Amino acid sequence: AEAAEREVFQHFGRLLSDWGVKVLASTLGRFLSAEQLQALLDHDTLAAQEDQVFGFLTEWTAAGEAEAKKQHAMNSVSPWVVCRFAHLSPAFLIEAAKLE
Repeated sequence: AEAAEREVFQHFGRLLSDWGVKVLASTLGRFLSAEQLQALLDHDTLAAQEDQVFGFLTEWTAAGEAEAKKQHAMNSVSPWVVCRFAHLSPAFLIEAAKLE
């Protein structure tokens, strides 16, 4: 499990490109809790641009919105807290401003 985690950290950006944001968000969303996703996305060795993290979180939220809200209500953990909005590109800042 530790080796798999290390691979995801080191190749997250490439996985997003190869698999597509929607597929990766759906796949990881099935296997990881909100707390685990938060830890993954907040890890210092995560190899991804902030726009990629934002896109992933947007898809993850859309894919499991009901489940995410339920988990959030139960444990107050949200992977969104690790999104570094200050590092988003201007286009993604506009998208972020449209979120509730």
